[in-house]
Amino acid sequence: MPLGMTKATHISEHKGHKELTKHKGILEYLNPKYVYFPANRPDLDYEICVKVGDEVKIGDVLTISKAYFPVITHSSVSGKVTAVDKKVWHPSGKKISAIEIENNFKEEVTYLKEQPLTKEGIIETIRLAGIVGMGGAGFPTHVKYTHPKYQTDTLIVNAVECEPYLTCDCVSIKHYAKELIQGIKYAMIANDAKKAVIAVKVCHQDVIAILEELLKDEENISLHLLTDVYPAGWEKYIVEKVQGKTYKSLPCETGAVVSNAGTLIAINDAVSKRLPLTKRVITVSGDGVKNPQNVLVKVGTLASEIIDKTGGYVDDLGAANLIAGGPMTGNGQFFDSFMVEKTTTGILVFKEIAGKEEACLGCGKCVDNCPVKLSPILIKLAYDDKDKEKMVKLHADMCMECGLCSYICPSRIELTEAVGKAKKVVRGK
Repeated sequence: MPLGMTKATHISEHKGHKELTKHKGILEYLNPKYVYFPANRPDLDYEICVKVGDEVKIGDVLTISKAYFPVITHSSVSGKVTAVDKKVWHPSGKKISAIEIENNFKEEVTYLKEQPLTKEGIIETIRLAGIVGMGGAGFPTHVKYTHPKYQTDTLIVNAVECEPYLTCDCVSIKHYAKELIQGIKYAMIANDAKKAVIAVKVCHQDVIAILEELLKDEENISLHLLTDVYPAGWEKYIVEKVQGKTYKSLPCETGAVVSNAGTLIAINDAVSKRLPLTKRVITVSGDGVKNPQNVLVKVGTLASEIIDKTGGYVDDLGAANLIAGGPMTGNGQFFDSFMVEKTTTGILVFKEIAGKEEACLGCGKCVDNCPVKLSPILIKLAYDDKDKEKMVKLHADMCMECGLCSYICPSRIELTEAVGKAKKVVRGK
């Protein structure tokens, strides 16, 4: 975790600093000169569908990931491909090979092929649109909606957004509420869902009021209010609260499927407007920027340009912490010239806080506050010792990487990072 703050597990709207951006409108920055898309990453290869010199439109396919569940990526601008192996910083904190496209500002569009409004047709549209979980996880949505082993009857909408500072979902719901409801209806068809439940924190009264007005005539879509605690946005927590039961591997074991609010808005755009996922709302916030703001951007835009668009850094910034994503689960960045991806929820800038890691005090706070009931410090020690057998016994693979252990640690030990690495060791990644 990139920040070392005084920490607490109960983060109210004010303590979570959401007031910095929650009650503002959405600023648009949709005309970057260049945009960038991954062409190769250490953890993922891509089939590149364009070459240098190609003219592309918004919606043209650029890459298809060579993953077990492939995902299509589309151009977010119309223009010319000027590179397919440009070295660019990625939100993961690594420099990767990227496709570079120079914007011609013509906004020419290649629309998705129209599909029937059936279960199969909507799922195919979602696949062709390249839609993934936009809360940060990035799992392919069309795969999530295909679960032959389980019968689902409930669609759960994750509108919780429990990360401090982030309000992109909250503000998107307020601005695109009708689109969200229509996206929910399409997703219900795709999942054979008889009902949908929108999970939202009770503190978001303005969002609740808007949704209640739109849902008053909707018999099959309802709200479920959650307590204002972290990590209330954890999928397993939401499913347990809504369904009254838990699961071992997937929510569909309880008869439910879960999708982020932003994902459902993107589904509406794909089905109703035949538009692939090429733009998203992100939160720019923290005490290191002059004007915290939610910004609608083209996927592939550089973070530095987005920060400049909001007004830039504060004059007395000095050394700082820069994060792609939220402060609890995001990735620290060396430079602000990283590309925005479909899953980038925020760009956060904080004035550097003095302090260094100390030896473990043995206080047990990391254990007491772990939502999954793990022992983070023991897992870290096992990882440091390269003891895979112990990592397995300590169930490192169950870590949800919420960041609470690092957040609560009085010794400022980077527990989340270490446990996340142990998790990959156990899973053989």
